[in-house]
Amino acid sequence: MAKWKTFINDLNAPKNIRVPRCYANYSPTQSAVCSYQIHGFSDAWERAYAAVVYLKTEFSNGETQVNIMTSKTRVAPRKRQSIPRLELLGAALLAQLVHSTQQVLQSVLQIEETFPWTDSLTTPCWIKNAEAWKPYVQHRVSKIRELTNEAKWNFCPGELNPADLPSRGCAGEQLAQNQTWWNGPKLLTLVRDHWPESPPPSALSDNEEALQVVIKNPVSVTHSLVTTESEDHSVKFSEVIDIERYSSVTR
Repeated sequence: MAKWKTFINDLNAPKNIRVPRCYANYSPTQSAVCSYQIHGFSDAWERAYAAVVYLKTEFSNGETQVNIMTSKTRVAPRKRQSIPRLELLGAALLAQLVHSTQQVLQSVLQIEETFPWTDSLTTPCWIKNAEAWKPYVQHRVSKIRELTNEAKWNFCPGELNPADLPSRGCAGEQLAQNQTWWNGPKLLTLVRDHWPESPPPSALSDNEEALQVVIKNPVSVTHSLVTTESEDHSVKFSEVIDIERYSSVTR
């Protein structure tokens, strides 16, 4: 009963949350906007995986403004998956969310760049390396590459990742007071040179989780172009039935 009352009280906590409708919220006396960027974060845990997208506005005086745009959380598959695979599901969810957000905004804002972030070390290896992965990984990696620029994927330390909140769950009061969730991590206010360093693609050789899904003997496919002369393939009726051969029996 105590847990049920706690749950009901948590449902009332979000009533006090106010989300600004205006994403480009600046006054006429403020400096002009230099650029707009989309930043998305993904994370996963045993029970769920999630993605959240922010719009970062940079002004000519060096100031920045970050607004939460959208987020999505999904329950982990009933069949138990490893954490790296769940992280990959989170990255695929983020790729879809970032792509759809960009499609909506491009008619009203000029988005300069889009940056997806993850705190997984295995997922960037799968995305950025041209290895022959096993079908489960390859299918999702191909979709991620189709929707996002693989070179733009960045590494975000787990303690700075806002998507950690929905993937692990939290109380309503905690959500209402979490500034990282509503305003993005502090790293978004830093210049690019001070962002966390992403592991190099060469780190694949040291990543055992990634190597476990490499196809050891990928099928070699050879494509060849063959030209043939056009031939008359029409069937002559006289070659199929000899009209001179028939029964002499009167019917």
